Amino acid sequence: MLKNKLRIVFDTNALLSAMILPSSVSGKAWRTGLLEFEIITSIAVLEEFERKSSKKSLLKYFDSEAQRIDLVTTMTRSMIYVEIESIVRDGKDDDDNKFLELALDGEAVVIVSGDPDLKQLSPWRNVAILGTGDFVRQFAASTLPHQKRQS
Repeated sequence: MLKNKLRIVFDTNALLSAMILPSSVSGKAWRTGLLEFEIITSIAVLEEFERKSSKKSLLKYFDSEAQRIDLVTTMTRSMIYVEIESIVRDGKDDDDNKFLELALDGEAVVIVSGDPDLKQLSPWRNVAILGTGDFVRQFAASTLPHQKRQS
């Protein structure tokens, strides 16, 4: 019997929090995502992650630019790239639409996000939108299906 993991999306802020504070709830959500799900991404998400991770206000969290680049590279290599074809305009903020498009085209079951506007859409087209703490609590409580099986 083959096991296929369900897919999830992390928004940029959840990715950044997991990267700079690995022992935080966001870090735990990231580790849970890596172990139990397929974390998907797109060009738009990767570009925003790279751009925001290099902001001066975040540089204090890294020993060097090389360390920051290494962490970004390690995280992005852990994700599965999805080609985006859909155009979604359901987000209150245009920046949120890239995560909705990714969830739609990547067939994700969850978007992990700290954005109140994005979370307010939950459930969106059968996709749960959860904060990192809610994601960890719901997953630990087994209320989210974490694997689907194929024969």
